[in-house]
Parts: sequence; C-alpha cells; structure tokens
Amino acid sequence: MISQKQIIIGTAGHIDHGKTTLVYRMTGTDADRWEEEKRRGITIDIGFAHLERDGLALSFIDVPGHRDFVTNMLAGVHSVDMGLLVVAADESVMPQTEEHFNILTFLGVSPIIPVITKIDLSDAEMVAFTELEVRELFGKSGLAEPDTIFHVSGTTGEGVESLTNHLFELGESIHNENNRQPPHLHIDRSFTIKGHGTVITGTLMSGSLKTGDKITVYPPGKAAVIKKLNNHGHSVNEIHARKRVALNVPQFQKNELIRGMVAVSEPLQISTRYADARIQVASGEGELEDLT
Repeated sequence: MISQKQIIIGTAGHIDHGKTTLVYRMTGTDADRWEEEKRRGITIDIGFAHLERDGLALSFIDVPGHRDFVTNMLAGVHSVDMGLLVVAADESVMPQTEEHFNILTFLGVSPIIPVITKIDLSDAEMVAFTELEVRELFGKSGLAEPDTIFHVSGTTGEGVESLTNHLFELGESIHNENNRQPPHLHIDRSFTIKGHGTVITGTLMSGSLKTGDKITVYPPGKAAVIKKLNNHGHSVNEIHARKRVALNVPQFQKNELIRGMVAVSEPLQISTRYADARIQVASGEGELEDLT
C-alpha cells in the first residue's frame, strides 16, 4: 500500500519551450517514451515522471506542445492538481502558450505556476519582456497576476532547485484526497506486458482499489478482476484517490481498451443520449456562428 501523499502536476506550453527538458532536470526521467518522439525531438503523446521527498511525491504528466496533438494534451491535464505553464524566453508567449493556458483555466486547474525557460539563451531584456507577456496573459483571463514567475534553464539547471522546492511546498498545502466516493479511474493508456497480459493506467479520481477488486470498464461495460496494482514502479496491494496507478487486467485484450474509457467499481445504472454543457469562449477567438 502506498501511503505517501501524491500531487499530480501537468505541464503546459508551446512546442519546443522546454517542458520535457525541465521535467527531466527535476526528476531524472525522460518523459518522451516513443522512438518517433526521440527521432523528431518533440513530444507527441503524454509522458510521465515522478519525484519523491519526505513522504510527498510529485507526479508529473508531460504533454505535447504542438497544436496537432492538443487532444493528447487534454488527456494529460484533465486530472492534475496544479499546472506548470512553461514559456521559453527566446520566443515568449506563443499560440499554444495561450491555448494551453486557456485549457488549464477552463478546467479549473489551480494553482498555475508560470516558468520562464531557456534563460541561458536569452538576454535580460528578453526575459523581462517574456515575464511582462506572461503577466498580461494572467490578467486577460481574470486571474490574479502570479506572485512569482520562475526563471530557469533546463540545460544548465539554473533556477530548477528553487522551482522544485516551491512545488514541494505547494504540494504540502494541497488537499486532494477523495476516498469516500466509489472508485473512478480515467484510462489514459493501455498496453500488454509479456507474461502478464493487458495493463491500463490512469489517475484514480476517487475511492480506492485493491488487488482482487472487480471493476467495470465503460464502454463497453465489461467487467474484470484486478490481478496486480502498480504505482510509479512499485507493486502495491491497495491504492487511494488522486494517485497514478497501473492495473493488470488480463481478462481484457489491449485492443478492447482506448484512452477516454473509465473504470468503476460498480456497474453504472444510468445511460443517456443527452447532456447539458456550459460553453466558455476564450478571449480573442472571434465570434461564434449562430448555429441554433
């Protein structure tokens, strides 16, 4: 059983602004998992890393910054406790900086920590200009301007220790436990391990799970028994809400499971073809056509 507190942190920001490099500098883990990502030098899918200190674990979800992969970015940040808005000093605020920032605010992610990267490649004037644009971005959204904007270099390591310490301090103050509700897992990956079968991973949004528990995955409404549980490389017998988890469910075939499905402990009794929605339009995006 993993008893330590865990805080989930999602990166956000434009392509090639140093998100993955920053996560690597803090954790020692390269969150780019795929050969294509390493060959092209860009993040395509969500990646994962973690860092532990004094009974607190920071779980990082690194997201792609390219506009073509925004759906993958959404899959990464929908369940985070805080966001890291990464802005490179040599380019300042760019289109996906704004898009990712808007997504974080629409999802209600708080706090959002602004981090200016690549300070080793920029002069003081450009760093100051970038900080001004970041503050304006917060101001336009109606959020209070951040007290601190961190200046770091993922290459040299300058400023990274200060940022890391701040994240641990914030993590201590966040109360994200939700153990009283039934288990609810958002699936973001599925894969097969030879000799073990299918594994699904995701963030346990509520409740707790134990080895041997029965879960039902929707769609299609198929049930399975958890054979093994894993949290950041550690085999566990029980896992609680707001933690990353991998479930070994050999009753499933890998091709039966896709990102966006949910796993719950009790069969859902309600299905619907309709849903109410609240639509919020980001500033500067123009007017919506009259589609009524």
